[in-house]
Amino acid sequence: MKTLLYLSLTLAACRLSAQSLIRHLPPDACAIYHFNLPVLRTRMPLSQLTERIPLPQANTYNRELAAILREPGRAGVDTTQDLFLTEVNGRGRDSLHTTSLLVHLSDSARWSAFLRELSPGLRVAVGGGSAGQDRMASSWDSGVAVLTYVRKVARNISPAGVTSRAMKQTQLLLRGWPDSTAIRDPLFLAGFADDADIHAWTDQGKLLFLLTGQLLHLDHTPSYPSLTPPECGKVHTLSSLRFEKGRILLKNTLCLPPGVDSLYARLTARPLPESLLSQIPSGDLLGLVSIHFDPASVASFLDGLQARGRSEALLFDRGVSLETFVRSFTGDFLLTAIQPVSDSTPVKPSLYLAATLRDLSAFWSWSSHLKWLNPTSDPTGAGRVSNRNPISKKLPAYILKDSTVVISSSAKKAAAWFAPVVSNDTAVHISYLGPAFPPRGDTTRFRNCPISAWFDLKALTASLQKRPEKNRGLLALMSSLDLLTFTAGYLNSSGQLENVTELRLTDTEENSLKTMFKILQ
Repeated sequence: MKTLLYLSLTLAACRLSAQSLIRHLPPDACAIYHFNLPVLRTRMPLSQLTERIPLPQANTYNRELAAILREPGRAGVDTTQDLFLTEVNGRGRDSLHTTSLLVHLSDSARWSAFLRELSPGLRVAVGGGSAGQDRMASSWDSGVAVLTYVRKVARNISPAGVTSRAMKQTQLLLRGWPDSTAIRDPLFLAGFADDADIHAWTDQGKLLFLLTGQLLHLDHTPSYPSLTPPECGKVHTLSSLRFEKGRILLKNTLCLPPGVDSLYARLTARPLPESLLSQIPSGDLLGLVSIHFDPASVASFLDGLQARGRSEALLFDRGVSLETFVRSFTGDFLLTAIQPVSDSTPVKPSLYLAATLRDLSAFWSWSSHLKWLNPTSDPTGAGRVSNRNPISKKLPAYILKDSTVVISSSAKKAAAWFAPVVSNDTAVHISYLGPAFPPRGDTTRFRNCPISAWFDLKALTASLQKRPEKNRGLLALMSSLDLLTFTAGYLNSSGQLENVTELRLTDTEENSLKTMFKILQ
């Protein structure tokens, strides 16, 4: 894992240059990764970046790729221009699943000699310019080289047959296409034209639906709905990664189809209520995660995705319905981590999960079928979390009061959520969310995005320092980190969904790439 991270950081230390390699990108690629190389020497000396890539071992998979990236100059690679990595998952009984590297060459003779040195007995095509061995193939001309690895073969094919077909595929990549689906896509063109250090063009993500399967204890994760009708093809996500002074910024963007964007805007129009934030108990706020949306718009949105039938069937299998969910919740969910103020012995942080309710009878129907909470007859509203709930080990108790349910490590702590506040001025409690909030955080985007997370890493480090004997290694890492924020589901003016992750570092004068390399030493 560390090797891959070093490799990614090495490739990431560069910005946009000429995009002449775009015409060589395969139209059927399921993933395209773009790395800008021109500013390598301005970030860190090339030798310091590449020396962290381990020496490739003989007879190991990807040895040529590791060697080329470790010594690009000796391989004839032009490090003043960009490079691409692509993935293709072929279809059909005898298709190949491949990963390809596309680079600019400054010396094609060096490229050929370097491959022969790494792979003795390399099979070279008649006339040269193409070679292959052991599921690896390469094709090149005077200015561009393609290196391809076969990850998977759909059916049994002889090793020689696999190599031969891989060589033909690299020849096709080298020849290029005048046009392709990716190249015509406006999001692709606009995204790859900016100055990010790394770009990625991948299939629509499945994370939300994987989490849904875990939450509902499903044996099989359901298929996730596409954001476009089948005839429109797949929806892709464009990701960009930037290493700037004092911060690392990751942004993901995807387009919603016409009609669905307006439905999504209605779904997420509900902002996070300040009244919920004002109830956060006193102490040092270490982290906060919020989810807020309009449940009444869920059905229309699923209709727009042509996924309502599948979603309702999924809920029906668990004994609940979409209507029950809509009646149960207002759509506001908040998870917070608070470090209680203590002048004596160290105290563990307190976790609180709060949700506002619309109809108590519908909520109990939903909870009982999913076995989330055990019913309570306690007049204070205190009860126990069901053992079937995956959070029960960390948050075993709850209190239900004033149409709000709060789950925590004990009923006493959960009751602190409903303790009288010092002031009725909401602004006082909102400003309590810092010193880091708002000067070090974008509160507007945080409250308007349907999913947001905010972690004060500096405060978390201070909490860990109270128990240094158990956290020395972690403290060494955390001391360089300041703030982590995440906002997901923001709908911009172009009707595109944006997710942004920002990691701020304590050293604001040095480029974050150089700082991360120091941390990982």
